[in-house]
Amino acid sequence: MLKEHTKLMFAADSKQALEMCSSNKNIDLLLCEVNMAGDINEFLKQLKAIKQDLTIIGIGDTKALTSDAKFKGFISKPFETPGILDELNKYLG
Repeated sequence: MLKEHTKLMFAADSKQALEMCSSNKNIDLLLCEVNMAGDINEFLKQLKAIKQDLTIIGIGDTKALTSDAKFKGFISKPFETPGILDELNKYLG
């Protein structure tokens, strides 16, 4: 279970995720499906330009990552729901 007072938001694609982060400065953590973002390195660069202190957790097949992608954490697929919640709670304080 996620910590109390956690608000979840969902983006359909990387463009929507960038718009959400631009318009909502209260976002502390982003769980990023690495295949959703297209050029993951460019996406991460754009996110960090919007909010430098944003914690970004990657999720997906580790083979899809390039060595340049910088995540605070990474969750490999397939994953168990309790495991992903525990991982997220580590970063939600």
